[in-house]
Amino acid sequence: MPIGTIIQAWRISKHQSVESLSDAAGIPAELLDAIEANQTDPSTSAVEALASALRIPPSWLFDAP
Repeated sequence: MPIGTIIQAWRISKHQSVESLSDAAGIPAELLDAIEANQTDPSTSAVEALASALRIPPSWLFDAP
């Protein structure tokens, strides 16, 4: 499963909007939209920031929730 799809699944499971997760992770909402649509791959720092904002270990973003 692509990482963007997994990030989106975690975001939805945590009841967060794109805007709230992007704000918490410190990345632009447009970038998060592109990541979730699998149009771009997140950088290592973006993966770490998103995992932190979701309160999960970064490794969990590489496995389906």
